[in-house]
This record gives sequence, structure tokens and C-alpha cells, in this order.
Amino acid sequence: MLPVWIITGFLVYPSYQQNNSTDNSTSTDDFDYSRCPTGCIFDGSILYSDSIKNFPKKCSTVCAPDALYIGYETDLTEKQLTSTFKNLKHLIGSLYMFRSKFKSASFLSGLETIECDNIGFFKISLNDKMTEIGMPNLTNVSCRVEITANVKLLKLNLPLMKPMYSLTANYTRIDVDIENNSENFCITIQEMSNLQSNKDIVFGLNGISGKYCPASKSDVALGTLCNIENSTLSEINSTCVNLVGDLIIDESNEEHVQKLNSVESIFGSLTIDNTNLTSIDFLSKLKNIVSLKENHLAIRVEYNSELTNVSFPEIQRVESRVYVPIVFNNNSQELLMSPSFCNDIRNNLSGNKSWVVKFDNKVCAYQKNGICTHN
Repeated sequence: MLPVWIITGFLVYPSYQQNNSTDNSTSTDDFDYSRCPTGCIFDGSILYSDSIKNFPKKCSTVCAPDALYIGYETDLTEKQLTSTFKNLKHLIGSLYMFRSKFKSASFLSGLETIECDNIGFFKISLNDKMTEIGMPNLTNVSCRVEITANVKLLKLNLPLMKPMYSLTANYTRIDVDIENNSENFCITIQEMSNLQSNKDIVFGLNGISGKYCPASKSDVALGTLCNIENSTLSEINSTCVNLVGDLIIDESNEEHVQKLNSVESIFGSLTIDNTNLTSIDFLSKLKNIVSLKENHLAIRVEYNSELTNVSFPEIQRVESRVYVPIVFNNNSQELLMSPSFCNDIRNNLSGNKSWVVKFDNKVCAYQKNGICTHN
């Protein structure tokens, strides 16, 4: 059976039709079978009581040219699936869990890698009973990642998963979309750190929806972790590398900004408002800011009349759930008249998003008669 893609409204999902077993031309022409160990190819797609008999249970590496699909047609128990997958470590091919009855994918807890050539999917969607994914050993995933519309999903439990570009692909972009799960869904600091570890990872247009889980021991292992929501800027440790919460710098605490010299990631947002600062050189090591709050900017810098230098030399990723996540308004004339500041921020960021930065409601500069001007 081979997948036939059906488009209904805004959802794209696989349905299946019976296919002549001798004709694999529809979806397997480009599949590289040289990577597949002898006897370790799953020629089916949907797992159910008949097809499971053909799954190569003894193989640690399994090729699934037509994808491995677990859905509402899967009339198997968790115990049966756990037994089937007990030796599986590496999957070559897409993995779908779509409209299944399972509360987690823990029967795949031994799976370590999924190789999709950056074209296929690691897709878990519309599983109405799923509360967690539960694949703690999954590390490298060379697929488009889509975890969406699982209405009871509270957490991922994917502590090691890092989307990676495939050595067999001719491009490096890796799409990641995690949204519209439970309103109480949370992602750990460790999981988000893994998702921002590669500049080629591109989040969906609406960002990642949810909130950050309370910090755990594994999060602390990332480096010095500080929670700005439970303390003031004057109280935090000057060795903070990862900052959790919404950092607000204003005239009441600007004298303590040098405590931020070591910060590399903010799991929240950054606001610099109504200060007498002339520079933000105290954020020279900042690489990542990811805000998960709805309608919340990632970086907001406003009403700083003395501010003449807004360089972020190490910045790589700035994400939020708004279309333009970085806004500078009503600061010094030097910032408005020097498009290089806006351009430098935009050009350092991952992804090709020319619109992500605005200075006084103007997007970054473009060339006109050899002169850079705001657009």
C-alpha cells in the first residue's frame, strides 16, 4: 500500500490505496536501497494485524521506503508494537503517527535515529489521546518535524532529539513545526536548546506554541541557568549562561546590566525600555532568544534616547509567535539613520526572513544608488 496525499482545508494527511506489489514506481524510485541491510526492508506502510507479520523484527536498522505509518487503521496493542520494535534503533524512511489511539509512542522508545533525507517527515498529528511522545533515546532526525494538533499532548519527552541535515540531501534546511497541541503543552529548556542548536533549523511561520516546562536537572546541566522571573536583575548570578523568563531592562535596574555578560540564550523575551544606556555591549555573547508567548515580541527596544549601538555580534536565532519579532522604536536618531544596525541583526539570523526586524516601523535597508536606506 502506498500513500496518497489528501488535502482537506488546511490539513494535509496520508490516505492509502491498494497498490500492485510489483509496482513501486509511485514513491520509491529515488529511495537508496544500498543503505538497507539484507532482509531489513519493510515493504508495507500502515502497521496493522496483517502487515506487522512482514516487519523485520530482528533488524536494528529498518528501511521503510513507503514510510512507517501508525494510524487509526493500526489494530494492534502497545504490547504488540513494543515487541515488534524492541530491536529497532535506526529507521530509514518517514515516520507517521496520525489519528492513532495511543497515549504515547513509548513502544518506539529504543529508536535512536530517523533518516528522511530532509524530505520526508517525522510527523505526529491529530492523536486525540496522546499525552506525550515518549522517545527518550531519539537523537538525530534528518526529517521535517511536525508535531501538531494533538489536543491532549502535555509534553514531548524527546530530551535528545536534534533535527540534523542529511548527508544525502542536496540542501540543509530543516523545517520544525510544533503547535496547536494541548493548551497546557510545555517544552523543556533542554528540548528547546536542541532545536536551536543548528542554524539550518527553521521554525514554522507561527513559531512554537506552548510554554516552557519548569527547569529540571538536565536543564541545569546545560550551563548556569537563571530564572529571571523569580529574581531581579540585581540578584541573578553574573555567570548566567541560560536565562529563563522575560528580561526587562529599564531605568530601575540598568546599573546591573553587566551581570548579563555571559548570557548566551534567553528562553523568553528581551525588553529594553526607557533607559539611559548608550550601548548593549553587555549582550555581546547572546546567540538565541525564543519567546513562546502568544502576541509577544522576542526583542523590544524603545524610548532609549541615548542608545547609539545595538550590535548583537553573536546572534543566530530570534523567534516568537508574532510576524515581526524584533522591534526598535523611538530610540536615538543615530539608530534610525544608520541602516547597518538593522542589517547586521537581520543578516546574522538563521533563515531567510528579511522582515523580522523593524526600526521605527521600517524594515531593514536596501540598496538604492549605492546608498543603504530603510525600506
